[in-house]
Amino acid sequence: MTKQILPNELAEIVTGLLIKPELLGELDSREAHQAFMLDIGRVIADHCGGRINGITDGDVAKPYLSDIECTPTLHIEPDDRLSSTERNVWSNYHVEAWADEGQETILD
Repeated sequence: MTKQILPNELAEIVTGLLIKPELLGELDSREAHQAFMLDIGRVIADHCGGRINGITDGDVAKPYLSDIECTPTLHIEPDDRLSSTERNVWSNYHVEAWADEGQETILD
């Protein structure tokens, strides 16, 4: 028999893997975790727009994911699939990043 996973359950798995992968016993290296983070970012970008432009590792002197300074950062650039830099799946996060794009649409 196959497992049947609901959307909220899948979201819980993905959230766990991104935030506390050790609780699930998976992604036990920085490289594995960051590869997963890149893959998830690409899936979102493929379906919702934006271009993933890499990932920056956090402070390696501190325990990985223990605070904001030692947490990796995903880099996203706007692309022509986004109707606007102000209203899209990425727009509520690091809001000042695309502020220079103005209130115009990407296609203008």
